Amino acid sequence: MFRSHFARPFAVIAAAGLLIWPSVTSAPAAGRDTGQVAQKTPTHKFTRTYIVTDPALIRSPQRIVDAMAPDGTLDRLGLKPVDAPGGPAAPPSAAAEQPASYVVDSSRFPNGSKPADPYEYINAKQCRAHLDEAVRPQGWIKNRYSYCQTYAFVRAAVECELIVRCRVKGYLVATPMLFGFGKIGPYKGTGSNRWASFTMRLNPKKISGAYRTEPATLSVKMSCKGYVNHRRNDAACHPGSRNGRTALVSTLRQNDKFVMDLVSDAKTPSTWAGPQIGVGVFKPLIDITIPGYEDIGSPHGREGGMRFDSAWYLAPNSPREQMGSVFDRARPGMSYDEDDDGVHDVAEHIRGARANPAATDPYAPGKRLAGATRDDPLRRLAPSAGQYQNDRYKANRYETRAFCTSPFMPEKPKNGKWECDEYPFASTYEGSARFRPQYDGKYHNWWSAAWVLKADNGEAGNRLGRWYTNDRILDNEPFFVPVV
Repeated sequence: MFRSHFARPFAVIAAAGLLIWPSVTSAPAAGRDTGQVAQKTPTHKFTRTYIVTDPALIRSPQRIVDAMAPDGTLDRLGLKPVDAPGGPAAPPSAAAEQPASYVVDSSRFPNGSKPADPYEYINAKQCRAHLDEAVRPQGWIKNRYSYCQTYAFVRAAVECELIVRCRVKGYLVATPMLFGFGKIGPYKGTGSNRWASFTMRLNPKKISGAYRTEPATLSVKMSCKGYVNHRRNDAACHPGSRNGRTALVSTLRQNDKFVMDLVSDAKTPSTWAGPQIGVGVFKPLIDITIPGYEDIGSPHGREGGMRFDSAWYLAPNSPREQMGSVFDRARPGMSYDEDDDGVHDVAEHIRGARANPAATDPYAPGKRLAGATRDDPLRRLAPSAGQYQNDRYKANRYETRAFCTSPFMPEKPKNGKWECDEYPFASTYEGSARFRPQYDGKYHNWWSAAWVLKADNGEAGNRLGRWYTNDRILDNEPFFVPVV
């Protein structure tokens, strides 16, 4: 039986009923004259790789070990090796994926304050708890700065005689976890380059045979394809000073940690330089070498994606916060909670307006208010991003004030300090002025005005503004605002 997943199968020539092998070793036959020689059985040593993304198998890697056939295949699990006909297809480019989503509670930014920890990075326990999401091509994105991806990596060392007789000579089964850490501020030793760091924990579960007895080595490195305006640009994403290492497989149980940096070149943030947005499609490459064994295929890993930006308008008074990197394959969301006394009135207004737009002021037939879900987002309008944005933001504020002071606005409550709250926010392209001809030219009165306590209105606005900066919500970037 010939295995179709050999990358370079033996050359067999049939002539007069004889099989002629490309490499045959001769040795004296025992008990015969030295003039006689016997043919030694030709062998082929190679490695076979599997990438497993079934969460059940990742949670129980012993099932992979138990299912491995004597010839080093995982046919019992219905799995084919990578680089083999019918093997797993390469994941789609991270740059083209439909984004998932994440939500941050607005209470993280009381009075618009900067959180002590702007990142809230993922740990291994959290990644395992979200394993069903972490196995996806875009991984699990906890928030803008925190990413993890996992799978099972299986490398079998196989020796075959006469093609048909193959046996496994050793294997490595691991469940790598790749952690990504977005960053605020410049890369070390530079004044303006953006960066991100990654740590891979290989998590070896089984090391046997040739991987223990031979000087087998494993290396992990990070590669990245950079893009600017959808065109390849190597300066937009490339490895930094740390890019993994090479280790003996037999030592991985003592140290399975690999650290890599990615860097995106940029100029000092400024209005003339623009946002300087670079996209990186990264891929950690795992490669294993055993002396005497042919490596079939290239180093293996799974793609992920991220964004680098230098948006001066995010933090005009903080140059460090003007540059950073985020994992943008998840749509950002910030929630308001009706049980949060600080923003109760605003949360109630948003929820009620979206639930029943026809009952809101100003009236408009067929009105619909976006922003409740990932797939029905708002878009940020950053007034400091340019003259157009500043003019449109002012137009939103003007239209809101004009209606709130008109006879069509319900009377303000008598007791307490009240303000006229608008939704969608003035800081969105869906704000009250979008009907003007120079903007969308339609959706007249597709917004809601309501009286809310002044303290609640101010607190909700301060939280939103700090979230825009902390989570690097760029001008025209989609986001959503769920209400708990």
